[in-house]
Amino acid sequence: MPYPFETPPATLVLTIPGLGNSGPDHWQTRWEAQRPDCRRVELGMWDAPYRNTWVNQLNLAIHCARAPVVLAAHSLGCLTVAWWANYEPPPGDRAKPAGLRMGLRLRPSPFRPSHPRNPGSQPA
Repeated sequence: MPYPFETPPATLVLTIPGLGNSGPDHWQTRWEAQRPDCRRVELGMWDAPYRNTWVNQLNLAIHCARAPVVLAAHSLGCLTVAWWANYEPPPGDRAKPAGLRMGLRLRPSPFRPSHPRNPGSQPA
């Protein structure tokens, strides 16, 4: 994975798009254009994904990284990360890439039926 600078970043953000890849106006594409520490994982078969191929491509990108990795997934890319985490050796195993930390952040959907701004909403 080439870097546009001499030394790798302190942390590398790997973006994992979903079905159909991420277009030019997608947040992942914007991050990649604006941040030198972001790289898209090329999963291939964007319109007809195959789980094992996507998981293997993600695993390869993680193991080839020259810096600790943060995964930023979207849509079906989130499931790819979950599948990868399921198959990856448990923490402490020597095969685990150095510096990889697992974490999860969820961004709430702007539409929730029980939200006060939605007409006719009921409290959850």
